[in-house]
Parts: sequence; C-alpha cells; structure tokens
Amino acid sequence: MDGETDPVSLPHRCATSSDRATQGRADAEPLSPSRRAPCLAARRSACAAKYHHPSRDAASKQQSIEPRYESVQFRTNLISSCSKARVASVNKSRWRPVPFVPLRFMKSDSAARRMDNSRLMVGSDELWQRKKRRAFFINQLYQWHWISSGLCLIGMLLFALTGITLNNAGKIEAKPTVTMREGQLPQALTNDLKSEPGSLKAALPPGVSGWLQREIGVNTAGRDTEWSDQEVYVALPRPGGDAWLSIQRDSGAVSYEVTDRGWIAYFNDLHKGRHAGKTWSWFIDVFAAAAVIFCLTGLLLLQLHSKRRPATWPVVGMGLIIPTLLAVLLIHS
Repeated sequence: MDGETDPVSLPHRCATSSDRATQGRADAEPLSPSRRAPCLAARRSACAAKYHHPSRDAASKQQSIEPRYESVQFRTNLISSCSKARVASVNKSRWRPVPFVPLRFMKSDSAARRMDNSRLMVGSDELWQRKKRRAFFINQLYQWHWISSGLCLIGMLLFALTGITLNNAGKIEAKPTVTMREGQLPQALTNDLKSEPGSLKAALPPGVSGWLQREIGVNTAGRDTEWSDQEVYVALPRPGGDAWLSIQRDSGAVSYEVTDRGWIAYFNDLHKGRHAGKTWSWFIDVFAAAAVIFCLTGLLLLQLHSKRRPATWPVVGMGLIIPTLLAVLLIHS
C-alpha cells in the first residue's frame, strides 16, 4: 500500500472495504482519512472514464439544443403567421389591396420578422385611428341627441297634448267670457282723429295711443288699423281669444271688447302659432330644428344598435307604413 496505487484497482479495493464495513464483518478495518481521499478520487476518475465520452457529450448537447431551436422556430413562424393574418384583416376592412411578400422570398427570417412587425404596426395604427374616429363620432352623436332631446322635451309634451285637444276640439266644450270697456277721448285728441289720415291703414296718432295705454291698458303699437268715415277700428287678436277697439271720429267714444275662450284654446292657438307674434314664430322654428336633430341622431343610434336588436327596423318600418296606408286608403278627398 505504500507504493503507487492502481487507479483501476483502488475503486475495487475501496468498495471491498466499504462492503466489509457495511456488512459488519469483524475483520474489516476502517479506512483512515489519508487513505480515503485518493480512493474517492480514483473512483470518480474511473466513473468519468467509463460513462462520459466526448462524442456522446457532443451528441447529447446537440440533442438538447435542437428541441429548443425547433421551439423557437415554431414560435417565430406562429407569430409571423398571426401578424400576417391581423394585417390582412385590417387591410381587408379598409377595402384597399396591400401587396404581400411571402416569407419564403425573404433573404432571412430576421428580415421577414422586421417586415411583419412594420406591417403590423402600420395596420395597428390605422385600426387605432379608425376606432378613435368611431368613438368620437359616437360620443358626438350621444351629445347632440341628449342636448336636442332636453331642448325639445317640454315643447314635445306641449305639442303632443295640444294635438290631442285639437283633434278632439268638437268634444271639448268651451265657455267664452266677454269683457266690455268704454271710455271717452279728450276733445284735443278727438280733433286729431277728425283730420284725414295719410292712408286707410295708418297707425293711430301718438297722443291717442298713449292715452289708450294709460286709461284702458291697450297697446295699439304695430296693430292693424282701419280708418273709415265714422270710426277707427283696431283689431287686437290674441291666442285663446279675441279683442277689438273702436273709436268714433266725431265724438271720441271708445269701445273695447275682449273675448277669452279658456286655456285649452290658448294652448291650441300656441300649437298653431295663431296670433302669437314673431317671437313665438321664431321659437317654433328653433324647436322644429332641434326636433329634426333629435330624430336624425335617434335614427343613427337605432342603426348603431340594430345588430343587437333585430326588431329595430321592423318597428321603424311600421311607423312609416301605417300612416301611409291610412292616408292612401282611408282618407277621401
């Protein structure tokens, strides 16, 4: 044991000693630490020489690399195909032909990936811009719809209710009330009426109009005035009633009559714009424009949600067909 040790025999000897120690023989003496170290080193070198070869290591390394390379190639091809499908779908939705170069004509996979990524970025930008414009359009549509509906809400209720009352005006009893007032012009103002006017539709003299405003509470500015030899007649129509004023040219006697037909007649005249003045006429025009905006934006919103609501267009069609059939078949000239 003091000479050189055979590395092939050392493992056997070490194993024999270990086996003897594990079997519990009495004649197996344990190895000292100085003898145990070279024994373990020799066993490791023998096992490495027996089970590890350079060619086998290279083959195992190549086998371990190939599946990883194949998995990377598979993922690269999958990403490229997905990007081509997305770009093709975006370009198809744009209705614009876009040239496509297959990957097999590319010089390298890296160039193909760069081309696919650039095409994908362009398609994504176009898709994002389309979605942004569509979101802006829908937002504006909702804004105009609710604002126009808020402006038209009270007016629509008014016109709907007065439409019912107008349609059934014969069934609604009205009890008009008539109020009569009389007065006497001062002599100075009566003399102004005796002079001939410039035309038969000339307005009353300013002094006479001021006296009527103070004493009787009648504003004759801008009213239709008719001059005759005996009197001056001023028509004072108003919504829900009527009124007139008569002044005798020779004596200056004033007669003022007011007829009130009730609040239903008042709202009916507002519905028709009868004797309501220019201000109310302008309001009706603005209300009609807001109602048109409300209806058009509602129609666009119906078209937007029609895919999820199959009964949308049949209901809209019924709203058109029913009044058309009634007008053609049941209304006689």
